[in-house]
Amino acid sequence: MIVEANQENFEREVFDAHNITVLLDFTADWCEPCQRQTRQLQALSRRKDVKVVRVPVEQCPNIAMAFDLDAVPMLCVVRDGKILRRSVGYLDQAAVEALIDACTAKIPQPTV
Repeated sequence: MIVEANQENFEREVFDAHNITVLLDFTADWCEPCQRQTRQLQALSRRKDVKVVRVPVEQCPNIAMAFDLDAVPMLCVVRDGKILRRSVGYLDQAAVEALIDACTAKIPQPTV
């Protein structure tokens, strides 16, 4: 499931989501690449380790401005209130998976 963000629920859905990676999908209804990106993210939203939040920029201009939105589509990976990665432009499924995996991969602990 993809959560639809708005001015009222954004902080709760994104910054209050502790110990889970949040993928923000900044999108616009008039943007064809955005629509393809959002459809593609439906499959990704089934992952247990990622929460997908769709941010319609025309309804959420303050949020878009806070994230320095340059263009749509834009994806941001957030965890525990920190922006880990950001990507502007359409990404295919493999690239989106790689973006998320890079942020969710466990860092190996040194052996003693």
